Amino acid sequence: MPEQLRLTAEGVKATIDPAAGARITSLRFDGHEVVGDSGDPDEDPSTASGIFPMVPWAGRWRGHRPHGLGRDRAWDLGDDGILTLDIADGPLPGTARLRYEAAPMALHLRLSWDAPPGSPSVLGFHPWFRRRLGGVSASIELSAESMLERGDDHLPTGRRVSVPPGPWDDCFRLNSSPRISWPGMLGLELVADTPWWVVYTERASGLCLEPQTAPPDSLSGADDDVEVRRRSLHVTIRAHRDGPAG
Repeated sequence: MPEQLRLTAEGVKATIDPAAGARITSLRFDGHEVVGDSGDPDEDPSTASGIFPMVPWAGRWRGHRPHGLGRDRAWDLGDDGILTLDIADGPLPGTARLRYEAAPMALHLRLSWDAPPGSPSVLGFHPWFRRRLGGVSASIELSAESMLERGDDHLPTGRRVSVPPGPWDDCFRLNSSPRISWPGMLGLELVADTPWWVVYTERASGLCLEPQTAPPDSLSGADDDVEVRRRSLHVTIRAHRDGPAG
């Protein structure tokens, strides 16, 4: 079984478990643990906690299990710190490579996918963040261009609509990086090279901001401005110390 990977830099400590889908099981900024969970003991453990990569598809895809095939498999940890997973089964075979890098008050996540030319893929990360830090509730800041209408099957209908009040379990096209803040404690900015984000705020204990290279179910059909053959996704979780509340 691969040993756990531990990364440190000024103000940040991260622990990654290669055997559990290469997920981040702990992420601390300035001593504050930000990784959360769903709070549901009956939920599949591979989707209920941590920050995990989604490959070779992200989110929901009609007729397939959600969040891809890598979330509950053991990834190989190389001497260079790169995590690798070969996926030979399923509809989209290929090889995933993942590198986590710590920097001052930041963590970089770089996911890539090697597969036959022309084959589709949708990559993503599924982070669970804590609702509360030190008794302080989290708030989310989104600058959304649009939201994809969600059908009764929890899949996008194809219509783009204005953003209603939360709670959400929805996909957004964002104009800028989303932010989470625990006023007086800590703030996070999530920077990614994709405009597509699934935002989930229906649980009391945790919330999710999930960058994806394409919306859920895009492999069943996508709009012209949606790319379904992306081979990489880069995300940075950047923290800053928040000022005193009030």
